Amino acid sequence: MKVKFKVKFSDIDSGWVNVFIISDNQTVLADSISYVPYDTLGDLVDVLDMLYYNKQSSIEKVVIMNTEPLEYELRFHQNGTNIVLDIYEYPDCRRIPNTETHLFSINGDYELVCKPFWRALRNMESLHTPEELSHRWPGGFPSRALNELSHKIKAHRK
Repeated sequence: MKVKFKVKFSDIDSGWVNVFIISDNQTVLADSISYVPYDTLGDLVDVLDMLYYNKQSSIEKVVIMNTEPLEYELRFHQNGTNIVLDIYEYPDCRRIPNTETHLFSINGDYELVCKPFWRALRNMESLHTPEELSHRWPGGFPSRALNELSHKIKAHRK
């Protein structure tokens, strides 16, 4: 049975965006993340781009989402075409070892694990003009990098 995995970003405004991660109709994560102190959206696009092209080596990349005070860590580990995503919750930004809670894990290819993040980012971007996005996400929405990744994904489909 194929896993249903979905990501949604909504209500981006004043440096905050709601994040929903859903697997098999169960909400894994639902919270609002801040644009500081991490470049969460930019880091996420960079990781998605890196994982798209890497098929040979084993790599691990982390994206941190801050909710003040909680922090979530998205750990992407790729080995060949297989990608594992583990999501951890830390009680605060100190990220003290052994204080994290493992919330979720998914294992599959790029289509299953990464494309839901790409789709969610594209959808959120499509709802606003570039000027609105720069106002709503003061850290700078990663439109250029997201568009470059989108071109790569669409070119590969042909």
